[in-house]
Amino acid sequence: MESIPSPLEGAVVQKVRLGIDRLALDLRVPGRSTWVEIRTTTGGLRMRGGEGKSEPLPLCPDATLVRYARKYLEGARFAAASPSHVDFLTPEGLVRMSLQGKAGRFIPRFSPCALAEGKLPSESELRDEAAKVAVDPQRDPVSRDRQDLMRSIEREMKRTERTLAAVRDDAAAIEKARADAGKARFLVVAAKRAVAGTTELVAESGVDDVEPVRLRIDPRIAPQVALERVFARAKRLVARRAFVDARMTSLTEALETFRVLHTQATSASDSAALHELRETFRGLARRASTTAADRTREGGSRAPYKTFVGAGGREILVGRSSAKNHDLTFRVAKGSDLWLHAREVEGAHVVVRLRRDEQMPPELLLDAAHLAVYFSRSREENLVDVQYTPVGQLKKLPTPGAVILTREKVIAVRVDHAHTQELLATER
Repeated sequence: MESIPSPLEGAVVQKVRLGIDRLALDLRVPGRSTWVEIRTTTGGLRMRGGEGKSEPLPLCPDATLVRYARKYLEGARFAAASPSHVDFLTPEGLVRMSLQGKAGRFIPRFSPCALAEGKLPSESELRDEAAKVAVDPQRDPVSRDRQDLMRSIEREMKRTERTLAAVRDDAAAIEKARADAGKARFLVVAAKRAVAGTTELVAESGVDDVEPVRLRIDPRIAPQVALERVFARAKRLVARRAFVDARMTSLTEALETFRVLHTQATSASDSAALHELRETFRGLARRASTTAADRTREGGSRAPYKTFVGAGGREILVGRSSAKNHDLTFRVAKGSDLWLHAREVEGAHVVVRLRRDEQMPPELLLDAAHLAVYFSRSREENLVDVQYTPVGQLKKLPTPGAVILTREKVIAVRVDHAHTQELLATER
C-alpha cells in the first residue's frame, strides 16, 4: 500500500462518503483540513488525497452500510492502514474496515476488533435491526439529502459560533488595551520613580473622593519599559479595531443566515429546492471560513509569529497559524533554538532563541510551555504534556506546520492560568 503521511495518523474524521466503488474521508489534521480517498486494486488498497474537502461520490446503494459508516466513523480518529484494511479509533474502541473487490464493485465490510470486540453491533445485527423498520426515511433520496444538508449547516453554525466568540475576545482585548493606555498616561512620572521589581504603578489623583490610578505591570522588566509596552500594545491592537468590528458583523450576519437556511431546509420537499439551498449554503460557508488565517489577514507583511517576554526578559516566539508555524520553525529559528509544542493536539509552534551550548533556564522553559498550552486545543486543561527539542532535531513535512521529531523531551505542565494571563500581557 502507498505510505500514509504520518500527519494523518490521529486525524479526526469529519465526514464519510461511501460510494459504489470507493470510500472518501474528510479529515482534520493540526492546522488544516484534508481529504483521503481509498479504493481497492488487485494489489490491495490504494490511497490518494489532497487539501480541502473530498469530491462527491456516486452513492452506495446500500443505505444500511452508509448509516453504519457515518454513525461509527464520523468523529473517530484515523489510526492506521494496511493493504487489506483501515483502522479507526472510536470512543467504543478500535473499528476495522475492509474493502473487497468483486466484479468491479467494492463491497464494504465493517467489523469491530481489538478493544471494540463485543461492543459494536455486527453488520448482520445492524441489518436485522433495519429490517424491523417498516418505513426508513433514509431510503428516500430527498429525506437523505435534507438530513445531509441540515447536518452540514449545523456543523458550520458551530464553527461560526466558535470563531465569533474568539473575535469577541479580540474586541475585549482591544478595549482593555485602550483602557490600560489611558491609565498609563497618568503614570509616566510614577514609572520613572519606581524601582525594579515593581508590580503595580500608582498615581494619586489629588482630588478627594477620586480613586488613584492603578496599573499592574510585569515585575521582571523595568517599569518605564513596561509602560512603553502598554502604549505599544494599545497602538497595535487599536489599529485592528476596524477589521475586528467588520469581522464580527460579517460572522453575526452569517450565523443568522445559517439559521434561516436551516429552517428552510427543514421544510424543503423536493430535490430542486434542496439543491438551491445547498448552493447558497456553500457560497456563504466559503465567505464565513473560520480558519486562523482569516483573523490575521489584515496583517499583510507582519512577522509570522507573536512575541512575548518570559523570565529574564527573554523573547518567546509563537506561530500565528499552521503556515506561519512552518515559517517560524524553518525560516526564522536557528538549529540551536528550542522548539515547544503541546503534545498530541493541534497548536502553535513555540520557539525560544538560545545560543549554541546554552542551557535553557527552567523558569523560561516553564513560561514557554505555558504559552504552548494556551495556543493549543488543550487551553482549558489543567495538566498538559508539552514536548520540546532543539530546532535542529526537527524534520519538516510537505504539510504546512507538520514536523517529525527525531528526539524529544516532555514536560508535564500544571497550568497556572493566572500566570498565563501575565505572559499574554507581555505581548509586543
